[in-house]
Amino acid sequence: MLPIDTLIVPGSLTMESPNPKVATYKIGLIGRAAAIYGIPNIIVYEDPQHQQGRQIARVLEYQATAPYLRKHLFPLSDDLAHVGVLPPLNLPLHKLPPWVDTGQTRFGAMAGQRVEIGLDSKADLDVPPDQEPPKPGEQFAVDIKAARADRIVVTPHTPQPDEYLTYDVQRAPSLETALRDQDTVLGTSRHGDPLTKEHLHDNLALVFGTPKEGITEMMDEPPFPLVNTIPDQHTESVRVEEAIFATLGNIQGVL
Repeated sequence: MLPIDTLIVPGSLTMESPNPKVATYKIGLIGRAAAIYGIPNIIVYEDPQHQQGRQIARVLEYQATAPYLRKHLFPLSDDLAHVGVLPPLNLPLHKLPPWVDTGQTRFGAMAGQRVEIGLDSKADLDVPPDQEPPKPGEQFAVDIKAARADRIVVTPHTPQPDEYLTYDVQRAPSLETALRDQDTVLGTSRHGDPLTKEHLHDNLALVFGTPKEGITEMMDEPPFPLVNTIPDQHTESVRVEEAIFATLGNIQGVL
């Protein structure tokens, strides 16, 4: 897996796509990139020029959710009107057979005191005494502890090292807020330095500018290094989703 912990993307990435279906598909490419390269976190920061962060985060959350749980966690809304065009993530826990066996891992969500796991029957949750139960309205990974005709018991899944399940989505009111809790940050800019191994550290957060302004236009003196991951671009600009794929691919190549 890449040493990238977080993608920090603008809430204006769809501002040049007035067609809502095209906009939704563009959002889906961000989630698709995160899944392909195993990025666990996406932060969507608001751009004062075009504040669509709530919708972008909502679509990404929907995409990150296992298909068999989406109808339980996402009521119909205008934000999700065109999610049928989203590219599927095809993550292992998104593509499971319609039955369970003991030892299987899958996603679940709290439904009252029981767990919805996308089957006809809900499961009972066995939580260790020292562990808080999952919050309602959020998916979480579970292991099937017992699978009988009359009862299914699940326990929270503990991910193994380098095991990738899906990505988590957060929102930030500004780029500065999004950067606040990041250990190491790397910005992408056509004015940046060539990418080298020295730029890459564990738990790295990658920052992308808006469709109208690069990082150097948004911040007078960025408090983090900038790299140019498309040094020979022949277009006036590179779209956010294009920059993400190019940057992650180049990082993988450098490593």
